[in-house]
Amino acid sequence: HGMKPERLQFAVATILFVSTIFLLSGSVFAQPRYAVTDLGDLPGGNSISIAYGVNDLGQVVGTGSLGGASPPNAFLWEDGTMTYLGDLTGGLERSEAFSINNSGQIVGIGYSNNTQNKHAVLWDAGTITDIGDLAGGTDNGAAFAINSAGLIVGESSGTSTWKATLWDNGAIVELPPQDPVVTTGQKSAANSINDLGMAVGWASIGSGGRAHAVIWDASGETTGLGTDLGVFDSSNGVSQANDINNAGQVVGSSKIDSGPAGTTHAALWDNGSIIDLGDLAEHSTVASEALAINDSGSIVGWARNDANSSRAFLWEDGTMT
Repeated sequence: HGMKPERLQFAVATILFVSTIFLLSGSVFAQPRYAVTDLGDLPGGNSISIAYGVNDLGQVVGTGSLGGASPPNAFLWEDGTMTYLGDLTGGLERSEAFSINNSGQIVGIGYSNNTQNKHAVLWDAGTITDIGDLAGGTDNGAAFAINSAGLIVGESSGTSTWKATLWDNGAIVELPPQDPVVTTGQKSAANSINDLGMAVGWASIGSGGRAHAVIWDASGETTGLGTDLGVFDSSNGVSQANDINNAGQVVGSSKIDSGPAGTTHAALWDNGSIIDLGDLAEHSTVASEALAINDSGSIVGWARNDANSSRAFLWEDGTMT
């Protein structure tokens, strides 16, 4: 990642030397550790906050609290300071921010003050805008991700139910489910979009309306990613895609038929194959879900044990830590 050759050689030599010392002493080379930083809460808040998105500049977005019994409020965290992003004019002082691109554009949800409908919104240069919903819908929407070109994906209410939606420079387009679809339900949602315009999410295209992970290419063509983790066939399985990187690798989850009912395993779709990312064996985890993947192929998510205790994991090179 831009390291000069001589510094890279020194770093590699140092790692090899230290690794040799640990191996000779009979010790196990320790896994890398991460510093954990409390981002705090909004001014006057009640110590509740959730971070949902981060860009390459280290800007973080999510939801916090303005205090008291206040509902979630969208924030931007930057250089140690958490700032309230604001809400729709006349709204409920309630909002959620899910994604930020490197231009500082932020997307999420705002709420109206009369029907309490949720609206897909964009914060850009300090201004919040309701970006609308599909024609014939019921004035409901949610924006989950934005890429470097400003393309936004999420879900909005169509003529019959919630549909995966793309907002493209003012145009609002349904991302269709894969044909054939079931005759009932037909719900869908797009959870992420990469810088090539490829989006991922889920659509009710399985038997009985079961959700299947899907990918939409830049032209809007839909491909089902499948659910097979060696135990479920593609007609009865359930899966969901949560993120896609610029190499086209997709992560999410797929249900399996072993273990507790409804157990899900973190999954990676790569080059036409679905890979079970496993579990945290040392913590006896029985279920997991992959939430995000970067361009280096590092994956993060959660894993849960029988006692419903969840842990964050990092998956790299075939190992979940």
